[in-house]
Amino acid sequence: MTGCVLCPGETYVGRTIDCGILIPDVSISRRHALVTVTDTEAVTVTDLESLNGTFVDDSPVDSSVLLYGQVVRFGRVSFRLIAVNVSDDEFNWEISTYKTTNSREISTADETGEILSPAQKRVFDLLAKGLRKKEVAEQLHLSYHTVHAHTREIYRLFGVHSRAELLSYFIRDDGVQ
Repeated sequence: MTGCVLCPGETYVGRTIDCGILIPDVSISRRHALVTVTDTEAVTVTDLESLNGTFVDDSPVDSSVLLYGQVVRFGRVSFRLIAVNVSDDEFNWEISTYKTTNSREISTADETGEILSPAQKRVFDLLAKGLRKKEVAEQLHLSYHTVHAHTREIYRLFGVHSRAELLSYFIRDDGVQ
């Protein structure tokens, strides 16, 4: 996502498909925050008791009015609030991707270690290397059904439905997009 125009009203930010601002990142709660734009063009962000918090200019907030140019961070994904299409009769805000707080490669970096059990982490490592579930089972001396169960649980924990979707979390570049 490179950005989205904020319309008057409420927009949920989170990892689930029903959120207006969908952020497929493991640091984001399913319903992480609520962004509200009023008729007076005020933009407010409200944290929805997310696990990894909502921050405005690196300060944790429960709720805050956002100003032009401020950086709001959900979990470890940051956005900058910018004004677009400013004219006498129209004023729109856009929340634009700013950066993630850390670049990731395909690996079981610290964030996966905190989420996955040691057995799931071993399965994840081999799946990330491109092995099929059958090959993972052979290499780890497990049954195919055990590997399949671990894989399903890994997908559930990350809120994804496929290996490609899972690995997309770990392939991104750092900085302004």
